[in-house]
Amino acid sequence: MFSLDGNGIRNMIYGATIFGGGGGGACESGEMALDQFKEDHGIVDDADVMVQVMEPEEMDDAGYAACTAAMGAPTKFKEVRIAPYINGSFEHLCKMADAKRKSIDYSIAVEIGGFNTLVPLLVAMEKGIPFIDADGTGRAVPALDTLLLHINGLQTSPLAMSDNQGNRISIELENARDAVMGETVGRNLCVAFNQMGGLSGWMVRKNEIIGNLPVGSVKKCCDVGRVLRSATSSAGIFETLAGAVQGLECREIGRGTVTAVSNEQASGFDKGFVEITGADGTKWTTHFLNENLILEETGTDGSVRTLMTAPDITCYINTDTCAPLSNADIVGKNGEILVRNVAVGAVKVDEKWWRNDISYLQKIWTRYFKILGKPDQAIVKYGDAM
Repeated sequence: MFSLDGNGIRNMIYGATIFGGGGGGACESGEMALDQFKEDHGIVDDADVMVQVMEPEEMDDAGYAACTAAMGAPTKFKEVRIAPYINGSFEHLCKMADAKRKSIDYSIAVEIGGFNTLVPLLVAMEKGIPFIDADGTGRAVPALDTLLLHINGLQTSPLAMSDNQGNRISIELENARDAVMGETVGRNLCVAFNQMGGLSGWMVRKNEIIGNLPVGSVKKCCDVGRVLRSATSSAGIFETLAGAVQGLECREIGRGTVTAVSNEQASGFDKGFVEITGADGTKWTTHFLNENLILEETGTDGSVRTLMTAPDITCYINTDTCAPLSNADIVGKNGEILVRNVAVGAVKVDEKWWRNDISYLQKIWTRYFKILGKPDQAIVKYGDAM
């Protein structure tokens, strides 16, 4: 077990933004939510913020960890105070668990992202319970059925949702593993909640976490964030990260100027693309559905090829400031370009993603490639086309 103060939490937020792969909420949103927590609790200094982070091996065998996340369009996260959403959903899930004679003793992130990794950490601090050094997917993903929790056979239901007006909804699926139905119900409720809702569920035990999910996620985010926050130049930054963070495999794909963007809010998602043009005219285009799902390169001769797809991670760094970027940082609500100078990076996803047959993963991700207008897109793994 180790402790994080406010400075350590900010390191975590920075690192989690990289693993969010363009989604999972903006770094700015995560820091804003941390500042809101300090304000709500009369805390002035980061040194006075403290959360206990527990390794999965230290958990009680019979205890449950529950995930809490913000579900919806990431551009909405900047507009709200998050506490009513997440505390409402977690408290409602605890009532549902009590009715089943189950005890929720820990908080765990459902995914990694600048906002959605902070959310369950805030729950842990609010409720005085440990935060688990693991997560449900090793990156951020667009939908419940794309979570590694689901893909590796763990249960989605029961789920609890809340808005910021005290409306709380119980979701009990006939098949507790029917993440597609959970996504359909949750996404429609999210739209009803004005594109934003708190969501809690995915109750998991110690052995389920260790056997099926990425572990050490929080520490890895902290290590990445520490490097980024202390960097004075973005030159070679991905090489620096790979050398400084144990178990991290990443590389820079290219850097240049953001020359075209698109974003629309549709069915609870941010959907669009970011185009970055290098000095020699090469273009890199990320196609995102909240998260970056497809990375394409257009050569100076006009030829287009796919460099990588989800589940591996395409991320951004602001080359002027070394700050990690989400799509919401680059593309405004009305399609305006917010950041100009960007490096595109690729990060190898946790190996537990590849436990299943590639055809199974292809079926899952094709559902979301279709939404981007690319139904024939095959999964391209980190390193295969770079």
